[in-house]
Amino acid sequence: MNLIRVKGYGLDSLSQLLILANPVESELIQTWRSGKESRSGGPIAKHDFIPSVKAPPYLQPENIVGQPISGDYYGREVLGSYGPAWLLETSFVPAGYAAVVASGGPNSERNVVGMRELPNTAYQGLRTIPGNFQGYPLIDAFYQRSFGVGVRQRGAAVCLQVTAGSTYTAPTALIPV
Repeated sequence: MNLIRVKGYGLDSLSQLLILANPVESELIQTWRSGKESRSGGPIAKHDFIPSVKAPPYLQPENIVGQPISGDYYGREVLGSYGPAWLLETSFVPAGYAAVVASGGPNSERNVVGMRELPNTAYQGLRTIPGNFQGYPLIDAFYQRSFGVGVRQRGAAVCLQVTAGSTYTAPTALIPV
């Protein structure tokens, strides 16, 4: 988180730090407690994981200072918070990896990745391109949608491998390309 915050992201109300983790790593993060090892022989956790208000009821030996987060980030379920970051679980992140990103919300210029469409409205959205048969435009027709994505804020994200080793191994693609 500090690698992102030192660059100015996630410090104000205009952006929120999000931890994107596979369900396997998400389960581990949810067990982190301040001052205790995050895993056997691992680093000491700096914060407690606090479940969101949408989490099932639970017992706790200590009281929470402050309010738990709402459990929703623009329609995505948030499991809870770890320090200044909110934990979102996704299977799009491979097991053994996690990402921390600063987000300004939908279509924000402060997001790591942005989507763009051609400015001409005739080329936006899903278009039907008619076929060659007069009077039967659906024969040989096809559909087209044009858009692009690009990196906007290069310093607003960090990807990490969760391992005891010291060398990084790039993940394999989860979706065939």
